[in-house]
Amino acid sequence: MINQNDGMTFEFLFSSAAFIGLIVNIIFTIKNNSKKDAEDVSKANEGVVKANIKLDALCRDSSETRLDLKSMKSDIEKMTKKQIEHDFRLEKIEEDLDSACGRIARLEEKEGQ
Repeated sequence: MINQNDGMTFEFLFSSAAFIGLIVNIIFTIKNNSKKDAEDVSKANEGVVKANIKLDALCRDSSETRLDLKSMKSDIEKMTKKQIEHDFRLEKIEEDLDSACGRIARLEEKEGQ
């Protein structure tokens, strides 16, 4: 049987057990939350890694595209210079041809007289 003195001890023991249970519950909750947080951080890090890989691929592709564009620009400039040279040569040939035609016409006039 419980008398008055034992009741005080029983209340103290029950309160202590409840307090210890509360502390244990808090500790397990913190551990579970930290595991969940660690998993969430791990998933977020995986997402960041995947995004970084995709960004690296895009940067690589854009760098290659930039180099291709520079190469194409250089090729176009070379072709433009060659085209200008060909146009100049063609004009010179046309002038020489006109001059030769003029001389032929004059020679034919002299022979015809």
